[in-house]
This record gives sequence, structure tokens and C-alpha cells, in this order.
Amino acid sequence: MNTSWENDLFSDIFQDIPSIIESEDLPSLTLGIVFKQQLLWHRVFGKLHLPSPVSPDDTTLFRIASITKTFTAAAILKLRDEQKLSLDTPLEQYIPEFGKAQVRAGSLEQVTLRRMLCHHAGLTTEAPLPCWDVLSFPTRDALLAAIPEIEVVLEQDTAFKYSNLAFGLLGEVVHRVSGFEYEDYIKHTFLDPLSMNRTRFHLDDSTRTQCAIGYLPRSHEGDFDPAPAIPLNGLSACGGLYSCLLDLSRWLAFQMSPSLFHSLQGAPLLNTKTVEESHRPMHLEADWSTGYCMAWRAHRFEDHIFHGHGGGIYGFSSQVLFCKSNHLGIICFANRWPFRGLQDLSGSLLRRLIESGQFGHPSPIGSETITRSYPSFVGTYTAYPGITLQVALRMGQLHLLPIPDCDFHLHVPALLEPSDSENHFVICGGRGSGERIVFLRPTDDTIQFELGGFVYQKKPDPVT
Repeated sequence: MNTSWENDLFSDIFQDIPSIIESEDLPSLTLGIVFKQQLLWHRVFGKLHLPSPVSPDDTTLFRIASITKTFTAAAILKLRDEQKLSLDTPLEQYIPEFGKAQVRAGSLEQVTLRRMLCHHAGLTTEAPLPCWDVLSFPTRDALLAAIPEIEVVLEQDTAFKYSNLAFGLLGEVVHRVSGFEYEDYIKHTFLDPLSMNRTRFHLDDSTRTQCAIGYLPRSHEGDFDPAPAIPLNGLSACGGLYSCLLDLSRWLAFQMSPSLFHSLQGAPLLNTKTVEESHRPMHLEADWSTGYCMAWRAHRFEDHIFHGHGGGIYGFSSQVLFCKSNHLGIICFANRWPFRGLQDLSGSLLRRLIESGQFGHPSPIGSETITRSYPSFVGTYTAYPGITLQVALRMGQLHLLPIPDCDFHLHVPALLEPSDSENHFVICGGRGSGERIVFLRPTDDTIQFELGGFVYQKKPDPVT
């Protein structure tokens, strides 16, 4: 993307940011746009101060707080894939001390890892220890010692109840099952393979100069007060990370294209189906505005569904959102907390980026080879008595997609998973999921396939 493109598009989409900064009384707002596998664009609006004379850039560190939970969830799923734990096993099996927790509703047996991952385990929001109000968080030993004071306060699966405590305990599960300290496991398993070299749980003298200064809200008309840099200690797994635009762009790229990323040993970083599972809502709000996935949340912004997570901690507000179909994401950092409008702002900006028409489906990896294999399959198909669809190539794979402005569709949308034979596929998603289709040529100029009792025949390509 060139400078003129940036000026034409971004100046329009982001023209309201300065007035938002003023109306919300923010010191600054930092934005990054992720497209395909790269950080496409970034900019700081307002005044972002660092404790050094270095100018802020895409490597400037921010506390990302609860976005850390998405890494914790990935760690739990990685251990599940390695058959070292089960998502539906009670927490007590991995932390036997949890058997002493108090039950006001539901049961201890129903406090499973899966429910904890999507905040439906009924646990209290915070640990039963002083923390936010005293600017100090419990150590691991103190958290474990306080388990007899932990309460299950809601019957499981009856309501969303956000729980930092749940993710703190999930960090302990990662430690006990993997044999590594939680923070070391996250670094070795995800940060190092993704070259997220600046992301960390703790700052030293060198990295502290690279971290933005976070602020508390103004006191009346006075200046912003710098926020205290309080470590989360034993609750690190719920919100302890520092990161930057460049590193988080890698995390979003992995979420959108997991098959492209591998461990240091060359194996897939996380199974593609596992990443998709982590994005799948297990609970929905009654109005379907939000779906609760494994740490991630699916948000509806008008006609768009975005996945994301936010974070808030002394001095820092953060939000990441991404659209999987467009391989487009946004990262937002504000160096003041609280700022409750960041999710809505991020969603609005991402929606406007998509609706600009500049971000279609990215060119698929290896698309030339695939296109040479499947060119004749792509096109518009109809089946009696007027059912239509199109076979299209998206991200290197064939899809069944709806025809715009057509009134009736039956088997779309869906993905066509290839098999050993070039013209044999398995339907993934939708009404025909799991069924097989075969592209046939009854005559030299006809291509058709049968699905669910309907024979779809390709319309002739237009003459040019």
C-alpha cells in the first residue's frame, strides 16, 4: 500500500480520532492495522510519552492486560492436543487443593477447564484476596493458600461471569501439567516461534525505557497522573503481558492463518482445527450480539462478526479485533485506563476498513498452482427448481458461496476440502457438512455435481 492510498483511505476513516481523544480525555491512542501476515500501518494520535528520548514506534511496549488470556487459552488447548489434559475434566483433578473451595451454587465437579475458558464456570471475578484496591496482587503461594476462601457463586452455564481468578488458576494448570513455569511455557511455546521477541511478562532496566507511560484519569482539571506499574504475580495468566504493535500483529496473523506458523521444531504451532475451535462460540447473549469462545469473544458489529479481546489495567487500555474472512485486524492501545469505549471504537474502525472495499480476500498462498488445478470448477451453478450458488477460490481453497441478490440458497456457505482425487471433495460447514461431492463432465462443455439430492450444473462461462 502506498502513501497516496494511505492518505486517501486512512485520513477519511481515522479523521474522528483527534476529536475522540479530546472528548474521552485520553493522552494518546495508538492504532495498528494488520493485513494478511503483516503490520500494514500504524500511527500514534495524541501525545505518547516514553521514559526515554526515543520516539514511539511499532515496537513501543504497552501493558495488554487481559489479552494475555488468549495466550493462556492457547496453552491449555496445546496441552489438550498433546493428550495431557481434558477440557471437560474438573479443575480439582489438576489442582487437588480446589476440592476445599466453597460452593454457593452449582458444584465443584462442574468447574471444568472448558467452562473456565469461556467464563461460565461460576467462579468469582477476583481471588478472595486484596488486589486492585491495595495495588498489590497475590503470589502463587498466596493464591493457592486462599483456595478454601474461593467461592463458586453461580450454577455453571447459566450466565457469563468474567473471572480473572479462573484464568489465574488455568495458569497453575499449565504449570502443573506441562512441568514448566507458566510464563516460561508461554514464551517457549508461542512467543519464541512467532518471533514475538519484545513481548514479555516483566520489564528490566532496558525494556522499561521502551514502554509507554500509562496514566490515571485526570483529577478535575489537573494533569494526568502516571499509573503504578504493579505486577500481577500469581495471577499473571489472566493479564500479565506487555507487548507491542509489531508483536501482536504476529499473534493476530496466527489466529487468521494458523497453518502458516510452526514451532521451533517445525511442527504446526497449533492445529488449525484447534484454533478454529478456540474461535467457536460456546455461549451466546440472548440478542446474539456476543459469543463467548475460549478466551476470545465473537462480536457482532452490524453485519460483521469480529473476534477479539480487550484489556485494562492501571494506565493502559487495549483491544484487538480481527475479521477472519478478510484477514484484516486492528490493534488499539490507549495509555489511560479506564476507557470503556475502546471496543466499540475498534469495531467501528474495522468495519469501515472492510466496507472501504480496499481489503478483499487476500491472494492465497500458492494460488497459482491451485488455480491451474481447479480453473474449470470455478463459476455459477444452478439446480432445479432455481437453487443457485457459486464455486469460488478463496485463500487457496474452493468454497461454495451465495449468489448476490438471489433469494434462495441451500448449501452455502461451505468449504470444499480436497481429497486425493482432483475432482473429489468433502463439504465442510453448512447443510451439506461431511458429505462428498464429485465434479463430473457429462459432456465436453458441461460440469456438474450432486449434493443433497440436487444436481448443480455450471452455467456457461461468458464469451469475451
